[in-house]
Amino acid sequence: HKKKAFQLSKALEALGIATFVAHDTIEATKEWRREILNGLETMEVMLVFLTDDFHKSTFTNQEIGYALGRGIPIVSLKLEKSDPSGFISHEQALRGSLDDPSASAIKIQKLVAEKLGRQDRIQQSLISAFLLSPDFDETKLRFDRLVAVVNELNEAELAQIIEGFSKNNQLHHAGH
Repeated sequence: HKKKAFQLSKALEALGIATFVAHDTIEATKEWRREILNGLETMEVMLVFLTDDFHKSTFTNQEIGYALGRGIPIVSLKLEKSDPSGFISHEQALRGSLDDPSASAIKIQKLVAEKLGRQDRIQQSLISAFLLSPDFDETKLRFDRLVAVVNELNEAELAQIIEGFSKNNQLHHAGH
């Protein structure tokens, strides 16, 4: 499921959520156990990519236990038939799809914002991503993501958008 996990992580990053997927994030020559522990120590939310073989892994079970021990919120994304088990079985999993990581990412983004109680951080990440749009097509996608999540802008955010709009020609020429 590495390819699908990678696609989901990219879709989440486009929505302003930083991700750690061990097989994609850890650089060559780095000590992988230390890197995974660092990811576990710095995470704010754990997303469980729940497939039918998830609980067969010693590492995934230990990682869930680590998150629970730290009081980290866990969101289970049910991608196949298996339900969450063990200490996370009491919470309903979010239904996701291996075929459409972007649709799953939008559902996850809303849950993460709720779990953290930090919609402001998600909103700021979406604004920043929009302002850094590299091309016209990506500008449209990032704008749509922003509009789907943001209900209200404060004065500082509006000023940030106006300034960014004037500096990035991929934004101010996107409507032509």
